[in-house]
Amino acid sequence: MTRFEGREGISELFHFDVLVASPEKDIAFTDVVGKAALLTFQIGEQPRFVHGVVASFEQGEEGKRLTAYHATIVPDVARLKHRRNSRIFQALTAPEIIEKVLRAAGIPSEGYRFLLSGVYRAREYCVQYRESDLAFVSRLLEEEGICYYFEHDEGGHVLVFADSPSAHGPIAGESAVVFRPQLGALFQGEHVSRFRYVERMRSGKVTLRDYNFKKPGLSLESNAQADADDDLEVYDYPGDYDAPGAGSSLAKIRLEQLQTSRRTGSGESVCPRFVPGQTFTLAEHGRDAFNREYLLVSVHHYGHEPAVDAVTDSDVPAYGNRFQVLPSDVPYRPPSVTPWPTIKGIQTAIVVGPPGEEVYTDEHGRIKVQFHWDREGKKDAQSSCWIRVSQIWAGAAWGAVFLPRIGHEVVVDFLEGDPDRPLVVGSVYHGTNVPPYALPAEKTKSTLKSNSSTGGGGFNELRFEDKKGSEEIFLHGQKDWNIAIEHDKKQWIGNDEMLEVAHDRSKVVGNDQSEEIGGHKSIDVAKTHTESIGEDESLSVGGDRAVSVGGDHTESVSGSQSIDVGKSQSASIGENKSESVGGSSSESVSKGKSTSVDEGYTVTVGKDMTVTIGKSAKEEVKEKKTMIIGEKLSIQCGDATITIEKNGNVTVQGKKITVKGEGPVRVEGKKLDVKSEGAVNVEASGNVKIKGSNVGVN
Repeated sequence: MTRFEGREGISELFHFDVLVASPEKDIAFTDVVGKAALLTFQIGEQPRFVHGVVASFEQGEEGKRLTAYHATIVPDVARLKHRRNSRIFQALTAPEIIEKVLRAAGIPSEGYRFLLSGVYRAREYCVQYRESDLAFVSRLLEEEGICYYFEHDEGGHVLVFADSPSAHGPIAGESAVVFRPQLGALFQGEHVSRFRYVERMRSGKVTLRDYNFKKPGLSLESNAQADADDDLEVYDYPGDYDAPGAGSSLAKIRLEQLQTSRRTGSGESVCPRFVPGQTFTLAEHGRDAFNREYLLVSVHHYGHEPAVDAVTDSDVPAYGNRFQVLPSDVPYRPPSVTPWPTIKGIQTAIVVGPPGEEVYTDEHGRIKVQFHWDREGKKDAQSSCWIRVSQIWAGAAWGAVFLPRIGHEVVVDFLEGDPDRPLVVGSVYHGTNVPPYALPAEKTKSTLKSNSSTGGGGFNELRFEDKKGSEEIFLHGQKDWNIAIEHDKKQWIGNDEMLEVAHDRSKVVGNDQSEEIGGHKSIDVAKTHTESIGEDESLSVGGDRAVSVGGDHTESVSGSQSIDVGKSQSASIGENKSESVGGSSSESVSKGKSTSVDEGYTVTVGKDMTVTIGKSAKEEVKEKKTMIIGEKLSIQCGDATITIEKNGNVTVQGKKITVKGEGPVRVEGKKLDVKSEGAVNVEASGNVKIKGSNVGVN
């Protein structure tokens, strides 16, 4: 080795450029690049080792005896710069994610160590998106306030992760290094030759805010403030947290990041033991306040080997360094300098879920997807976190719900462009999931069509046909259709309406129902027809009415019944007619009434019967007529009466009684009395014969 220069820093990958002189002119590059390398330099008794791998090897100028080679030494973890990936981590803390990345990159477990005192939240969903492993790990560390540095020995180097001052130990050997200004070669031991200290104005307050959709009313504003300059506030949204406690921790880390560079020191030294991430104590400075312990933040080394001068000069000191420090009691938080990946625009993904499911969701209507770039996902319920789905309306137990189903291709946007915050905003068709109707042939159709789940085979649909002259609204329900209208419903149909019910139909009207038909109405009931009316019924027929009953006809009226026929009424009964009246029966006929009975005619009256005839009455019996009266028969005309009694007495009474017969007139009886208040005249055109056992004439 003839010359070297290198830089080390907390949360930086060290790199050392080494100039090597070799008598070999054709060293094989493959024997060097990627292989382990050890750089050793020493001032005093304590050697300094820099262990790493050769990242590049360059052949340079040739001297008289030696050829110059230029090598760059970097840590083994530098391989993460050359690994670019897109993948998803779920339910892991940042340290757990980092360890998985290191293992996948081939970094052995003995090649890194975590010295962490903090408690780290499990990240529900964390995405490495189109970025190198190094960038991904770096931004996670910066967000969590974790720094890293390297420890070297002759056999290797270890990557150390730290989050508190207690994780930083002293440099090897004596930790106190004296200050000797401007002595140069006059002082041969390890010392600090220059030292500068600065204090800066920095923001003294950090306020973060975020939003948790599960608790939309919860205030997620957190802040942290320093002892000074709290009026210099940094406010940011989103804070990437969903609980107040996490917000307070993140705000504290952000503030400590800003405060890290508030008080710093820098200088030059001849102490190769200076290693970033370790502490030393400055001694014998002229300003006593500077004599304290510091944490080394970065060290820039440079040196050469004076004994070898074939390809270099020796006008510079053999070794020196420039360093930056901060007080060792200040927590070092790496600045947020690694760009966070931003997804510009939207992506599509396939909806996934467990086997046997068609619709996989949670209580918030969220779904899971497999992104096209995700080569590690298994297209199952673990492929992503639960992702919210945008709807056209979302109220408190009201709105619209259309859940994408497994196999659907959905459109995914990202809040703030953050890969960790996906949001489903739509759906698209693809080669397997084609539109419900063939396009472009059916381009005038618009539809909402579902698919029965699980297994398919049925659908519900609301379809609009906008083809000129064939406009149509089509509604299909695979099974039931329920309509609930809290107030009025009005329908207007410009032409015909047809309702076909394959099975039963029931209609319930809570109040009045009115039906108006401008033309004809026809009802055809294949079986029984039943109507029940709780109160009155009124039927008005403007023209004729015909009722045809194929079987029996029964009519029951609990109250009175009135029939008003404006003209004639005709009743034709093919067989018998029976009429039963529970009370009185009254019949009024304005004109004539005719009753014609082809066979027998029977009238039975349980009690009294009265027949009143306004004018004449005529009764004609073609054959016999028999009257059977149980008690008494009375016939009265004016002052004349005829009385027939049950006991056999017959009384004829009137002003003048005439018995006249065209033939013989005969009066018989056991006893015959003829009594007159006046004269009795017996007149005959022939003989008068009186015959008896005894005839007396007074």
